[in-house]
Amino acid sequence: MLAPKTSTNPSPKRRDRRILAIVLTLLLVFGLGVVLNSLSYWFPVEHQSIVTDTQPLESSDIEKHQKIQKLSLDFKEAVRLLHLKQYTAALPKWQQVVAQAPRMPEAQANLGFTLLGTGSAAEAESAFQISLSIRATQSNARYGLALAQAEQGRLESAIANMQIYLEIAGEKASHSMKAQALISQWQGTSRENSQ
Repeated sequence: MLAPKTSTNPSPKRRDRRILAIVLTLLLVFGLGVVLNSLSYWFPVEHQSIVTDTQPLESSDIEKHQKIQKLSLDFKEAVRLLHLKQYTAALPKWQQVVAQAPRMPEAQANLGFTLLGTGSAAEAESAFQISLSIRATQSNARYGLALAQAEQGRLESAIANMQIYLEIAGEKASHSMKAQALISQWQGTSRENSQ
């Protein structure tokens, strides 16, 4: 026996209901749009100004901004002079930066490198120590501290600090190969001095 045929086409009554549902939905959406639009006509919203604070800046705010700008300019100039290896010209600039921001570890570290450049290893060591007391992970200060200690003949301390530098900075740091070479050099010098 054959199964009765079923039609996949909806009945004409069902088709009419779908069209009616679509038409009613469109009318409802359009009607809501008209109602919402008329509400804004009857209940207008006052536009607020974007700028809510028209108070002039306090003189202390202006002074703070000027100090920050001066610090930024002095820092950039000191970095420029340090990179040019003009240590005697960079030294007073770094001293100004440190006087303005004594808790800035980068400034203390760069002051240390400038002092190393002028041949003042003991003062450089002090600047590096200050930088590390502010931020113990300041890798360039650790590197500089090792250089300052080696300059003063304290090779064991220099080796220990350069190894700490490598731990902090990682082997992919820009100065890691030089740091490893310095450690080897200092270890060789230390062995020669102990014989």
